[in-house]
Formats: sequence, C-alpha cells, structure tokens
Amino acid sequence: MPKRARRPDPGQTMTRIARAVSDREPVEWKAEIERAPEMEAAFERLRKLQALVTVHSGNATIDSRSTKQRFDAASETVTPNTSWGPLELRESVGRGGFGHVFRAWDPMLQREVALKLWRRDRGGGRPLLEARALARVRHPNLPVVHGADEHDGWMGMWTDLVRGRTLEEEIRDEGPLSATDAAQVGVEVCRALAAVHAAGLVHRDVKTANVMREPSGHVVLLDFGLAVESTADVDASRAAGTPPSMAPEVLRGEPATSSSDLYSVGVLLYRLVTRAHPFEGRTAGEVGRQHDRREGVALHQRRPELPPAFVRVVDRTLSHSPESRHSDASSLERALMEFL
Repeated sequence: MPKRARRPDPGQTMTRIARAVSDREPVEWKAEIERAPEMEAAFERLRKLQALVTVHSGNATIDSRSTKQRFDAASETVTPNTSWGPLELRESVGRGGFGHVFRAWDPMLQREVALKLWRRDRGGGRPLLEARALARVRHPNLPVVHGADEHDGWMGMWTDLVRGRTLEEEIRDEGPLSATDAAQVGVEVCRALAAVHAAGLVHRDVKTANVMREPSGHVVLLDFGLAVESTADVDASRAAGTPPSMAPEVLRGEPATSSSDLYSVGVLLYRLVTRAHPFEGRTAGEVGRQHDRREGVALHQRRPELPPAFVRVVDRTLSHSPESRHSDASSLERALMEFL
C-alpha cells in the first residue's frame, strides 16, 4: 500500500479549489482551513469569489412566508434555525448541479436530516422524480427518503443525514486506497446498485463524489438526481453524468443501462487506487474521442504493484463493449469477493 500524503502541496491545493469555484462545485471551506490554516486568507478570497459566481449564475435568496428569517443560497454559511417549510436549516454541507444540500432539523421526527433544495425554475420536475426514484428502493447502502415538498419557488427532498466523507474527499486527503480497501468499498457499492437495478432504475452518476463512507466504514451511494427508468428512451439518457465516469456507449448517445452503471463502478475502483481516471477529460466529447482512439491509461501502468487478480476485475469492468463486462452488479460483487 502506498504511503499516504500528510500535507497537501499549497500550489496544488489552490489550483484544485480555484477549479472547483470555476466549475461551481461545492467546497468544504471549514475543512480546507483546518487542513491548511496558513492559507485561510487566500481561501477567504476564493470563497467570496464563489459567492459572486453563484449570485450571477441565478441563485437568489429564498424567502419563507412562515418566518421573517431567510437564508441566502449564495452563501456557504446558514443562520441556525432559519426555516424552509417544515424544516429548520442548520448548516450548508454542499452544492452541485441544481441542488444545494443542508443539514437540517425535522421537528416532527425530532431528528437531523439532509435537505436538498432546487430552484423550481432551474430544476424543473427533477427533484420530485429523484425523490420518487430513491423512495422506491430500500437498502442499507442507500439513504432513506423522509419527505418532499415545495415552498416559495424552491423544491426540497429530505433524507437520512449520512455522516462521514465522500470517497473523493478521502482519496484527496489521504491518498489512494489499497486494492483490498477499494474492493471492500466496491462490494458495498455493487450491493446498492443491485437494489437500484432490481427496482427498474439506472443511477447514471456513480462516482467517488457520490459515495459516502461513514466513520464506521459503512458505504452509502448518494445522489439520484440523474436516475432514470431502465426503459427510458435514448433522448432521456444521452450524455448524462460525469464524462470521465461515463461508459463509452453512453458518450456515443446510446441509452444508459445497468451495464453502463457497472462501467462507472470500474472507473470508481480505478480512481480509488490511482486518484486518476482511465480516460481524463472535462467534456463528454473530449472523453468520447479518447475512447474512440483507445487512449486510456491501463490500471497496471499506473499501479504495477497492484494484485493481478484485482486488476483483472477492474479491467473487465472497464471493457469497451458492454457484453464483455460482468452480467450484473451481483456478478461484479462476487468477483470482488473472490479477490478479497
């Protein structure tokens, strides 16, 4: 197992955060300052820039008719006990795509929940579709939906509050995982996907940023914002997801399937042990052209010391042809268990 990084390089840290701000991705400012307190002033300048970017992109202030208090969706800080509908907002914990995620308090259930909010004029009917999709599936490796509602032009869905770090945060902070640790994570992700696929759904956005590992080690697959029925037509499935994690057939405009979800699991496993993607690129077109030219970097080239049995499982999962991959999530799970 490679030696894990203890202190990130300041230049690399600033580049990574600046890119996240530019791409309108969430930044955990408190955690960044704790890791590098000497960079707090620079972080504060970037945080203010992020707020400006968010304001000009159309995110505005939400007013609740039930209270004189309000919260600003362009800010990374939330005033305690600010209300949205039936819930009290306690802390902003992330933003991505159409949604802004908060740690909130449900006074009826007397428990903390994760609340995801969308501007109705930007999210359309996706929030309700996501809530319904996730509510159809019950599994220990998936969050439970507790409710969905709309208030003052904002739609919301609240679920279990999963505590811990995303896999992306974990490898960013501590370096790549061992093959054994990655395979153990993969087993739990496959179990979640088996339940998703059995419910007639395709996730379409399996990646390290959408998988949370709790302090106990338990893994939870998150973010069903792109999930569709497995019978969805080509137009509903075209080029949806995160390009480096998307299967080549989806990049070509073919429908997303359970097999394309498995390809994304292969990318997840690859990234866990390398902190890279087999095909790097920022757009679907760029990654698609690399697939066409077979310009990806093989796993054994990046980590030649990895166990061959693990590499074979990942290589099969990343097969260009869907027919060459594992038949379903349970089959991939068994392959990982055999390696373990």
